[in-house]
Amino acid sequence: MAMRWARPGTALFLILFCVAACSPSVAIVKRSPNAVALRWYQGEAGNAAAGEIAERYCQSSRRAATLVSVGRHGSIEVARYRCHRRAGRVRLRHTVGER
Repeated sequence: MAMRWARPGTALFLILFCVAACSPSVAIVKRSPNAVALRWYQGEAGNAAAGEIAERYCQSSRRAATLVSVGRHGSIEVARYRCHRRAGRVRLRHTVGER
């Protein structure tokens, strides 16, 4: 018998939960379809770990992550990423009568 999801967001939630479980020191503090903000304690994780989580988050909507800003509040670091369409994808438009 096939498994059915209760809501479309359930699969995304499970993916993000698994990513967070693999990197417990980096937490998603704010997310939207176009951006994600992450926080971690200095010394427990770094920009590379946060970048990987942001990239996975954006890949779930077939986008790429770009670092927008990094800030520090005491021992807590916060990074903001923007999700954007990947470069290199060209859409061709055909008009009637054109080859």
